[in-house]
Amino acid sequence: MRRVVALAVCTAVPASASAAKYPKPENCGAGEPAYTGSNYTGEAYCYTAGHVSKDLYLAGIDNSFRSIKIDGAGSALACRDRNFRSYCKILNASHPHLDELLSGAITSIHVY
Repeated sequence: MRRVVALAVCTAVPASASAAKYPKPENCGAGEPAYTGSNYTGEAYCYTAGHVSKDLYLAGIDNSFRSIKIDGAGSALACRDRNFRSYCKILNASHPHLDELLSGAITSIHVY
């Protein structure tokens, strides 16, 4: 079974962000859709198991994520700073609102 983690962002997506590199949830097969803003509304990004982003700033979406939707047995390590430093948390369930230390502050993520 393919594990999918969809991360919702609450800021506008820059035109420079590659649609192929950061596909929309509808392109993720079994993944559930997630959207910008809280409660999975608006623009969304979808990452599958094995995806690693050491610095989301390079993709233009640093400090943007507000909610996360996890499909099946998936999980994600989300950290406030690049290269998985500072405050990190393992997320193994969907969160319509991330805690105050991660909401709008995720800079690196590893999906399992």
